Amino acid sequence: CMGATTNLYSTGGGTYVWAPSVGLSNSNISNPVANPTVTTTYVLTVTNNNCTATDNVIVTVNPLPATPTITVATNDLTSSSISGNQWYNNTNQSKIVNATLQKYIPNASGSYYVMVTDNNNCTAKSLPAQFVWTNIETYKNNSNISIYPNPAKNNITVSINKKDVVINVLIIQGILMK
Repeated sequence: CMGATTNLYSTGGGTYVWAPSVGLSNSNISNPVANPTVTTTYVLTVTNNNCTATDNVIVTVNPLPATPTITVATNDLTSSSISGNQWYNNTNQSKIVNATLQKYIPNASGSYYVMVTDNNNCTAKSLPAQFVWTNIETYKNNSNISIYPNPAKNNITVSINKKDVVINVLIIQGILMK
């Protein structure tokens, strides 16, 4: 993949000359590190006691996939890439298990990014996106509770048609408001 390195190896002895030298850490050793920007055929010439041997190796450079962007919606994150997605929690740099679809619905507020892998196993990483959980799930207990607006930005209204009800409000970090 573009930007990746690979080690070239040769054994035998004598003097080594790798050509072209472009993209090599050292063209006169048996095991240079190759980092070409385009697919390159390297020719190795080894000379030992007036005997010369030649061989070649092709280093294929695959382009990176397009860098994905993340669209943040009320309840989900969407990658610009249709396939090859893997979502990560940017806060603790952890891979989110089974989060491989184009859309991801976070279960908490935080910073997230997506890594896209193509068929050549080349990867591209998005910039992190901040997600703030703002939606309130519909309460389905036939208890005549209304919570609005949904989603909410600054204020919410809770309307209850019962007496003796306790409501706990938690801020985004999960801390109980008093």
